[in-house]
Amino acid sequence: MLWLFAFYLLRNIIGHNTAIFIASLVGLAYFLFSDALANGQSIGKKLLDIKVIDKETMQPCTLAQSFLRNITFPLGILDWIFIFFGSHRRLGDFIASTIVVKI
Repeated sequence: MLWLFAFYLLRNIIGHNTAIFIASLVGLAYFLFSDALANGQSIGKKLLDIKVIDKETMQPCTLAQSFLRNITFPLGILDWIFIFFGSHRRLGDFIASTIVVKI
């Protein structure tokens, strides 16, 4: 959704191909760093009343942690298999030392 908004906003100003490139960068940046938004909540997590926090300090997710936990997305099902074992955390959560909690 964010990608489309950025694309339509930019395409008349800077051209179609450049708008696609910049909109893609905006969408990718949001995907990778959204868990570090205010209180460790992306827009979706805010709607679901959950947030991402540091496992040790219980502070909201940092930019680096958000990047680490979301960079594993291309691993697909392998990343999600981790949820079904032990602590119910994704591979990305193990790498970033984060947990998702209900608020």
